[in-house]
Amino acid sequence: MFRTLVKHFARRLVQSGSEDSGDLDMSLGAMLALLASPGVFVAIGLLDKYSSLLRYFRGKPVFADHYPRAVGDGYMLLVFSMAVTGLVTLWKWDRILPDMTDRLNLGPLPIGARQTFFASLAAIGLVVGVFIIDVNAGSMFVFPMVVTAESHGIGPFAALVLAHVLALVLASVFTFCLCFSTMGLLIAAAPPRWFGGLSILLRSAMGIALLAMWMTSSKGHVWLRMTREGTATWQTWYPPLWFASLYGPLIGREDLAVAVLWQRALWALLVTGLVALAGYVIGYRRGIDGRLVRSSQRRRWPGWLLSFGKTPLERAAFRFSMQTLWRSERHSLLVIALLGAGLVAGVMYGDANRVPFFAGFSLVLAIRTAFGVAALPAANWPFRLLAVVEGDEPVRVARRLLWLHFGVLVVLPVVALCPLAVTLALVLIHAVLIEALLLGFRQIPFTVRPAGFRNTRLVHALMALVGLLFVPWAGGWIAAWIGGQPLRAIVPLAATAVLFYYRPMAAEAVEAGRARLVFEDREEDLIRLRL
Repeated sequence: MFRTLVKHFARRLVQSGSEDSGDLDMSLGAMLALLASPGVFVAIGLLDKYSSLLRYFRGKPVFADHYPRAVGDGYMLLVFSMAVTGLVTLWKWDRILPDMTDRLNLGPLPIGARQTFFASLAAIGLVVGVFIIDVNAGSMFVFPMVVTAESHGIGPFAALVLAHVLALVLASVFTFCLCFSTMGLLIAAAPPRWFGGLSILLRSAMGIALLAMWMTSSKGHVWLRMTREGTATWQTWYPPLWFASLYGPLIGREDLAVAVLWQRALWALLVTGLVALAGYVIGYRRGIDGRLVRSSQRRRWPGWLLSFGKTPLERAAFRFSMQTLWRSERHSLLVIALLGAGLVAGVMYGDANRVPFFAGFSLVLAIRTAFGVAALPAANWPFRLLAVVEGDEPVRVARRLLWLHFGVLVVLPVVALCPLAVTLALVLIHAVLIEALLLGFRQIPFTVRPAGFRNTRLVHALMALVGLLFVPWAGGWIAAWIGGQPLRAIVPLAATAVLFYYRPMAAEAVEAGRARLVFEDREEDLIRLRL
């Protein structure tokens, strides 16, 4: 029975939240393979850095001692592991805790509460352990092999493998405990009325911090050298440096270690582990008693905001979409997190005039992506029964939602803080982007049942990455070009007008012979309906 309970809770952790399908968010094998890949490629990419032969032929100095640089490169892999572990924990943390469904399913069975608790705890340990090993599996052996390839004997390789594995695993466990203990404290302290909103804000802030930590991982060599030389200040309180300092004592190189840092790492791991366990106990008791249910109090929206639309279907769909976007935790979390990621990327890699383009692209793409995530519980049946599309109501609803959020969250701050040329370029380039994203849009937002993971989603992710690089570059160039001579604004305005003129023709070509409104994201279902 205990093994069955562990299997039940473990499957619950990795299973999609969809009620209509047993599909996973991404098939578990595909997700594990995808997460294991970056560490392998990064470790293999370091071969050029540690090969004395390649450095000799390129005229670069040959180093006899690779360990000082290896600690810095291990730091980058360690930060990647911590960031991915933390982001997945923040995304899935509410599925870690049992809820009223578990009580209703398990309550009538002759199973003791203690057995259920320990089975749930064992399932968490099992899933977290498999996940951490998978994320770091690629670099656990490839990275030490690259660093010690020119060493004599297997001793240096084995020592670095042990050090690398322990540093990665301990850092990942610390990140999991830190994220979960923070949410546990929120469960214990926040009243139900505020819990949903505070949960979204806290998870978004922590996710943005993890992304910023990931993006600054290239500075690890500098920070590690500063801490060893005693010139660092705030860096001594930076958790990744604590665990990177474990490399020194584990490989027997005291000159590469800072005792106060690796001792702080062990103490931090102990404290966060105890707090996370206490938070889990509190969350388990409240979840199994049904007290983790969010407040059902409706948010009050201005009447004029929810009454936009020419037809009853358009007004109803806009009201439903607006309320779903900001009442559903996973939808609002997706939008806020990706907006924060765009801001972080803009601050890290772009000048001040390009930051709005990073933020705008991330926001528009996040909301457009959220449109395809069905609301739970399934809420599309009224539209299935009553919706009669007379024109392009779905596109108008989606366009209005995108422009409303883009205008409030991006354009208004840019108008107040940036030159007029930046604002004009920002609006023009995102007007074209929004229309491109809505070509072929045939659904009411948040009502389409997803079809599970598809290979095309990897292509979409690659296109999004290319867009994140192209849009800020193009927008910044257009803004600088207009800023040099204001009359030049006529050219992008005319180009945008031409694109909008031909947009209906492109939409007609894309949508020819297709239903105006769909509620399924599965081609076989659409084909069956057409028959």
